[in-house]
Amino acid sequence: MKKRILFLTILFGIGLSVYAFGQGIEKYKQDAAEQAVLYRGPTFIKYPFRFTGTFYAFSDDFVSGELWYNGKYYNHVLLNLNANRDELYIKMHNSAVVIVLGKDLVEGFKLGEKEFVNITKQSSVGSMAPGYYQVIYSGKDRLFKKIEKRYYERLSAVDKNGIFRTFGNYQAYMLVKDGACYPINKPFSFASVYKGKKNEIKKFIKTNNLRFVESSEYDGCFNAIMQFIDKN
Repeated sequence: MKKRILFLTILFGIGLSVYAFGQGIEKYKQDAAEQAVLYRGPTFIKYPFRFTGTFYAFSDDFVSGELWYNGKYYNHVLLNLNANRDELYIKMHNSAVVIVLGKDLVEGFKLGEKEFVNITKQSSVGSMAPGYYQVIYSGKDRLFKKIEKRYYERLSAVDKNGIFRTFGNYQAYMLVKDGACYPINKPFSFASVYKGKKNEIKKFIKTNNLRFVESSEYDGCFNAIMQFIDKN
């Protein structure tokens, strides 16, 4: 009798394991099917000429990030942003194939720690053109950064083809406040927008030596100013 009970217990345990394993397979299939949707878009069309620099927002390296796509969330996906064509690319792990994600389905994404949103015609404010924007600050008001890589070419005696081709960096900051959009060009631009806190903002900028920061330092500088404004 004891042997029979033991046998039934083992059999029941095996049954549970098989069931759990089956459930795991189904979950894997479901996740894989959802993930596969991301790789059904058109492949990236290469530029038909040689150039220096990069058309990507930061570097040629794809970064493990997060993606909000067609109402679903995905993580640990390899992403990169073409700031010349304003296209978001995804690449399968251990693959060289690069897919263009459908812009009308992208809601937002992260490249590492850098957060981006897709501003559409419906969600744009003021002079903001539709496209991908980096979120520099998000609080009561929001500060966005538009990154562009503009194509340039000029005659060159160095290049064997006689033409030097490259992608130049361009960035613009836009502050969205009370349903209006304000361009931010320098630290003191905030004082013009928040006129009620004008003197306090100027004092904060001077005290923290933020008057003459390089454009490469604007992200951190502008974020610090926005935090100060929100707290005061």
